[in-house]
Amino acid sequence: MATNDPHAPHRHGHGKHRHHAAHGGGTIAAAGSTHAAHAGHGGHDHAAMVADFRRRFWITLLLTPPILLLSPMIQHLLGIGDALAFPGDRYVLFVLSSVAYVYGGWPFLTGFTSELRKGQPGMMTLIALAISAAYFFSAAVTFGFPGEGLYWELVTLIVIMLLGHWMEMRSVMGASRALEELVRLLPDSATRIKADGSSEEVPISTLQPGDRVIVRPGAEELGITEYFAEVLPDQKSEKIAELQRRGLSVAMVGDGVNDAPALVQADLGVAIGAGTDVAVESADVILVRSDPRDVGAILGLSRATYRKMVQNLAWATGYNAIAIPMAAGISFGTGFIMTPAIAAIFMSASTVIVAINAQFLRSYGRHK
Repeated sequence: MATNDPHAPHRHGHGKHRHHAAHGGGTIAAAGSTHAAHAGHGGHDHAAMVADFRRRFWITLLLTPPILLLSPMIQHLLGIGDALAFPGDRYVLFVLSSVAYVYGGWPFLTGFTSELRKGQPGMMTLIALAISAAYFFSAAVTFGFPGEGLYWELVTLIVIMLLGHWMEMRSVMGASRALEELVRLLPDSATRIKADGSSEEVPISTLQPGDRVIVRPGAEELGITEYFAEVLPDQKSEKIAELQRRGLSVAMVGDGVNDAPALVQADLGVAIGAGTDVAVESADVILVRSDPRDVGAILGLSRATYRKMVQNLAWATGYNAIAIPMAAGISFGTGFIMTPAIAAIFMSASTVIVAINAQFLRSYGRHK
């Protein structure tokens, strides 16, 4: 048996939630959750954005081969200029590139205007400026301005950026779906023991201080060798501070209002998903199924995530340390020059590589 604090209905959308976990069985015997009725809000927006980026990517990709083959630089590199030349070919190249710029680049152009309105220029601004500069300069060259068109760089950059954003949005939608599934697991009721020894299913929101609920066995399964019993609410954070003074890293698992100070004091605050909002807001991690054994799963997932962060940081740092100086002309005179357009393409490719590497985290649970 256990004594529980009053439980309020779980509130969704906590801004401080950094991790959610669901692994193993529940601690409190609970009935099905009606939280599923709230799941899925916003998912349609993500799905629509994924579909939009996917559609734009494939259509722009179809335009890429003819644009590449009609570009003078590509023709020169492949030695096929004479074979593909025909009257008005530069205007056909202009039309195809215009379609790629407007249709494929539309998300970046609209994102650019949105960022400007907010006064917060970001990635969309950078991409929009790059593709717009390439397009309008190339259009001017087509109609008589001296220079060499950049149509092939334009369409290649758009295709790669569409692919990167498509994969990014897929990852976001995947995370949203995972959270929706976790929401469906949240219990709305618990098994409370009545005075005569019988049990009843009651909504969690009706639990009061002193209520006794069924708790599954587990204190030996966890291998706990040291514990503090009958600690008063105001002493919990003091006990954690005492352990920290001994040089230990402390994780605190709690679900009540009086656990909030201890959750904040601990190096890792873990809140029971069915707990009070105060505890949930104070914690770093939320255990949706209320199973302390999930702490181990959280640590394993955190380590795997950290490894991916290090890998992606190493790749991004290595790329930028080499490509940016070369694009700035540091290798001029060596016979190996990377133009800013090529550097931009490789930058976009690095986004795709990072997104693909992060996707491998999806297999973490299946390998456990």
